[in-house]
Amino acid sequence: MDKSMAPVLRDRLTVVGSVYHQSPTEEADGFEAQFSRWLETCDQPYRRHTAAGEAWQPLDCGWLKEVGMLVVRNDEGRFQQTVLDESEKAEVSGKVLELGFAGAAGSWLVLPGESFCGCPAAIAGLQIRCRQGTARFTVFAVPK
Repeated sequence: MDKSMAPVLRDRLTVVGSVYHQSPTEEADGFEAQFSRWLETCDQPYRRHTAAGEAWQPLDCGWLKEVGMLVVRNDEGRFQQTVLDESEKAEVSGKVLELGFAGAAGSWLVLPGESFCGCPAAIAGLQIRCRQGTARFTVFAVPK
């Protein structure tokens, strides 16, 4: 086989998800979000479990200089080993992560147990903080 005809092996990003809104008096309304795309590089994705306090801190994307997909999961309230009392539930519900760019107006909120997924135009200046106390989170960054 001619080498010029050989397929180029590349890394691929695939996202599959569903979003539903349900009202007690109506049928659930849903939206399927799925796509895939070829990546420009074959760098390893970066995953890190860490925590954020109330002060803004840079979001660590490891060795990646450019990110093709960023997922931030707020790990608070996940995998509880015990049943929480009302004061513990209130404490967990206050551990909201805020994700934004330094000096820019607006930000994204990542509620306890939820995730944020997006493709940042740049990662320079990307910051994270917890609105109340400290929150554990996982960052998963896929190369561009």
